Amino acid sequence: MPATPRGGTKHAPRIERLRNRHAGAACALLGTGPSLRGADLDRLRGRLAIGVNNLFPQLRGAAWKPAFYVAVSPDKIATNAGDIAALDAVCFLSHRHWDRVLLPPGARRLPIFTTGGLGIPASPGAFESDLTRPVPVGNTVSFVALQIAYFLGFATVVLLGFDHRFRSVERPNVRVAGSSAADPDHYCPDYHRNAAYHAPDPGSYETAFATARARFEAAGRRIVNATPGSALTVFPRVAEREGLALLE
Repeated sequence: MPATPRGGTKHAPRIERLRNRHAGAACALLGTGPSLRGADLDRLRGRLAIGVNNLFPQLRGAAWKPAFYVAVSPDKIATNAGDIAALDAVCFLSHRHWDRVLLPPGARRLPIFTTGGLGIPASPGAFESDLTRPVPVGNTVSFVALQIAYFLGFATVVLLGFDHRFRSVERPNVRVAGSSAADPDHYCPDYHRNAAYHAPDPGSYETAFATARARFEAAGRRIVNATPGSALTVFPRVAEREGLALLE
């Protein structure tokens, strides 16, 4: 689908209303790494956060829920359609992979036009601060979530669940058929739920993250990594308790 200019779709006014909605505030961005296994997400009660992909098993039984949700993978959107529909959050979904049959449009579901995709290495410097324009995927939903956080006006983003350790790396970016084998790279051993996925490409993710860090810092904002034991060194590291304190 060709790139759509700002204001070029009927959804642009809905997206525009969210611009700088949380200017100057802090939010958590939840990854899906093993460090979240068994974590008490109710620690985030009263704090703003963005969740991604298959976070739903972790949310079951928790009183807290994220204010925002992001998915750009056709497999993750299809597999989690029921949970997405039931989630009381603003959901940003790739326009190219949003299945309207599985997940009918709703007032809190917003299509964002995406370029590139998963399995396609990130391009250095590609970052879109305006969600009414096409948003580069940068090979990871987390990069899309960071661009959304920027558009929403967040001054501080605290990363949790970004272990950045991939023991199941095969050939980077190759599409892998779903498997019932335990997944060591995510908080949930059946994270992929037999759905296809792209083999990890940590170097490409780091390229995208370095671009996000540069754009945030150029605007006087920051992204910090509060994931215990994380191997991700692109962002400044803080202790988990310090990261949680930043969200207060």
